[in-house]
Amino acid sequence: MDRFLNHPSDRSLSPIKEHAPPTTLSEPFRTVHVSNLADDFYSNHLDWHQSTLMFVCENKIKLMDFYSNRITDLKSFGSATVTCVKFGSDGKCAIVGTSNGNLHIVDMCTRKTSKFNVHRSRIGTVESKDNILVTGSRDRQTKCMDMRSKHISFAVEKHVQEVCGVRMNRSATMLASGGNDNKVFVMEMRNLKREVKICAHRAAVKAIDWSKGSDWMMVSGGGTADKIIRIWNVYGIAGGSNENSNHVHTNRAHGMEPPCTTDKMLVKAQSFNSQVCNVYWSSTNKILSTHGYSKNDARISNLSLRTTNVMCSHKNRVIHFAVNERLGCFVTGSADNKLCFWRMEDFEDVGMWLR
Repeated sequence: MDRFLNHPSDRSLSPIKEHAPPTTLSEPFRTVHVSNLADDFYSNHLDWHQSTLMFVCENKIKLMDFYSNRITDLKSFGSATVTCVKFGSDGKCAIVGTSNGNLHIVDMCTRKTSKFNVHRSRIGTVESKDNILVTGSRDRQTKCMDMRSKHISFAVEKHVQEVCGVRMNRSATMLASGGNDNKVFVMEMRNLKREVKICAHRAAVKAIDWSKGSDWMMVSGGGTADKIIRIWNVYGIAGGSNENSNHVHTNRAHGMEPPCTTDKMLVKAQSFNSQVCNVYWSSTNKILSTHGYSKNDARISNLSLRTTNVMCSHKNRVIHFAVNERLGCFVTGSADNKLCFWRMEDFEDVGMWLR
């Protein structure tokens, strides 16, 4: 089995008969009022790198310094609507997807912009890791670009409707995509024929993330008609070519076969009674999620998917979401035109800034 599953923290996967009710917070430690945040489930208008928050307001890319709250303009877009934003993995550029399928890469220092016609329709989701950039679009395609050459490495069309979410695992060897067709595809980046198709959700899957401690553990959440968050162990689809090349063969020698069906891959499933808009697997093995109809809240859960904290300050769907683990907090955004900042845990290094 993957060593992640044998970690002491995984005891939380066992059923808990009695537990305290979740702590409910209605006041974030900071609220920033902005205008015209999109009420669009398929948009991703927030990202966070170090002390800089990037968000979309009135079709303009804005930057906010976390410590001073100072907001500046990065770039304004004309007729093409901004549909998603993401910092490059080194924070030196902003990656912007638009409604016409164009991808813009904006240099954070010079403000110089490079434009690429990548898709035939809106780019709703983008992922960046090292020199790899992955986009998902309403044209049903998922594409990978090499940031150095600016060339498309591959393009796949697995979904039959819009691609809502894309995420790479920690080593950028596996790619997961969620779609408006209620499906999740998990593929090996170097061999796209090695894949698994997950059909468990009953609504669009925008919310996807990977464990920070394992290449195999993944979490996904479904939309309004589903409302369920599921944890998956996709160990076995890569045939051992990932983090331990001998691992699969060693396990087979001891009679331990990797999961071969999605039923065996499912570790845990829990209904959250609300549309799942975003999900994040923290380095401390907390599952952060934001929700739409009908709770409009954010939650922190453990690996058993038992909710320990509920944050309820928004009046609309909590569509926009970004995390900064170094600062120990996350931000939520909604069409009620508020950015709400919340603590993940007690972090001494942020001290005075979180009061």
